[in-house]
Amino acid sequence: MNEKILEQILEELKSVNKRIDSIEEEVKYTKEMQKLMQVQLAETNESQKLMQTQLTETIELQKLMQTQLTETIESQKLMQTQLTETNQIVRAIRDRQDETDAKLDALSIDVHKLHGELNFVKEEISDIKATVDFTYHKTSQNELEIFKLKRD
Repeated sequence: MNEKILEQILEELKSVNKRIDSIEEEVKYTKEMQKLMQVQLAETNESQKLMQTQLTETIELQKLMQTQLTETIESQKLMQTQLTETNQIVRAIRDRQDETDAKLDALSIDVHKLHGELNFVKEEISDIKATVDFTYHKTSQNELEIFKLKRD
């Protein structure tokens, strides 16, 4: 009878040992997962810092582009004023000069040249606008991606 009880106790102890081993394995696995999560958190923080740096650089670049655009617009206004003044001068010369066909031809050539420069300026402005639109679109996409990353 005592042997039977001892065998039962022994079996129960074996079962308890197995459960302890299982719990120790779970603790070990949990610790490994915790270390892995800490590494992933550090990587995520580093990635977030990098994105913040990139965002700051993008904002600075956007400010620089805005400054350049403002300067270009001011330059365009100055050219427009100069063009208007030039046209006024051409009209005044035309009103005052009726001497020869040769002088009228020379003035006509000047007007065509100015017209070509104006078209060139318009094309340049169109190219700048396309660049600004692309940058605005790309910045919007980046901001959306940053928002999504922050939300996650």
